[in-house]
Amino acid sequence: MADKAALERVIREIYDARIRGDVDGILRHTAESVEFSIAGCGASSAIPCSVTGQAPLRDLMRHLISAFEFRNGRILDLMIDGDRAIVHWRVHVKAPASGEEAHTELVDLIRFSGEKVLSFRQFADTALASRLLAPTRQAAAEAG
Repeated sequence: MADKAALERVIREIYDARIRGDVDGILRHTAESVEFSIAGCGASSAIPCSVTGQAPLRDLMRHLISAFEFRNGRILDLMIDGDRAIVHWRVHVKAPASGEEAHTELVDLIRFSGEKVLSFRQFADTALASRLLAPTRQAAAEAG
């Protein structure tokens, strides 16, 4: 098991990579069989999702990074206990396709194997994410 300082370093590198839009910087710290999910009700929002493995995660991260630019991210709370971590963070998010922007907070549950992320479950405001994308969907519906 990795020590607490090593896991904190990995976590901070992952979050910095997400802010930069650096998919490789994120995946560098994941296990081959990584599980990633955004929690929520798929019937209420298109945002909730789940993938397993680095290749599907790479595709999903590319999509999420193009749909949502993150800026001014800041970890508010970070708790590490053994091979698990909880991260509460705040970020300014922009949906480039719609131009909509907002501040939001997220909570992530992370499980490690050594210094590699084995699972990453994100709790985000999926209603906000849907709203940020809504003008894009509405414009597409009106054009089609």
